[in-house]
Order: sequence, then structure tokens, then C-alpha cells
Amino acid sequence: WDGEKSSPVGKFEPNPFGLHDTAGNVFEWVADCWNDSFAEAPADGSALEKPGCGVRVIRGGAWSFPVKEIRSANRWRDFQSRRSDDTGFRVVRELNMH
Repeated sequence: WDGEKSSPVGKFEPNPFGLHDTAGNVFEWVADCWNDSFAEAPADGSALEKPGCGVRVIRGGAWSFPVKEIRSANRWRDFQSRRSDDTGFRVVRELNMH
């Protein structure tokens, strides 16, 4: 968490799991359409999709928020068309652990 702007990848020390940059840089767009509750969420964990969805879920926290608000469980909404320097996405690579 910088408090003034987003930061370059790897600027801060890793967490206890050895992961860098897991919270506090920018909010992360996720595939889910916004819903006020999880009542309509698919039971299999897939994204909640709705026709004409214009409001999506963002998660985590960003440099522009108070540090106490930065945690992966935070769930907010934002217009899909909005652009901001405090919102982005996370590139993920799945590892085959077998």
C-alpha cells in the first residue's frame, strides 16, 4: 500500500507465503456481474453472468483507500465502462500441482 499512487510490481516485501503484490495496489476487476447478495451466484463457483451486465464486481483494495479497507474479501461494484488509475486486473497462471 502506497497511499499516493499505484506501485511497480515487486516494490514491497513478499507476504508469509512468498507472494508479492497481493493487496493494496489496485482494485481487481473480476468476471462477476454485480448482485447485492450471493443468492444468485452459481453454486459451482463460476462467475455470475447477466445479459447486458454493465456493473461488475471489483475486489481487494487500492492505493486510494485507507489501509484498513484493503483485504481480498472486500467486494465493491463499478461500472464496466469506468477507467481509473486505482482499478486493474491480475494476471494468473495456474500451476499443475500433481
